[in-house]
Amino acid sequence: MNDVHKAYSFRLYPTKEQEWQIRRTIGCCRFVFNHFLSRRKEAYERDGSTLNQYACMRELPALKTAAPLASGSGRGSCGDGELKRLKPRLATGYS
Repeated sequence: MNDVHKAYSFRLYPTKEQEWQIRRTIGCCRFVFNHFLSRRKEAYERDGSTLNQYACMRELPALKTAAPLASGSGRGSCGDGELKRLKPRLATGYS
């Protein structure tokens, strides 16, 4: 059979405010992902174990209070939804 695959390409033209907000949200998610990646690497190097997704979830409230960028309360910062989606990606990407 001949399958026809179609693709659409979109270009966004955000305002300066929207561009700032997008960059801040992506930066926040990158910060949280890199933090937990670092914690997992440290645990593995220390005793050969790793932090699972649920251990990362338990650490998230402390990270939110320690790092305002990850708090999700400021304008343009990561919300809880984005943070919850990051942890399974970390778990599957570095297992």
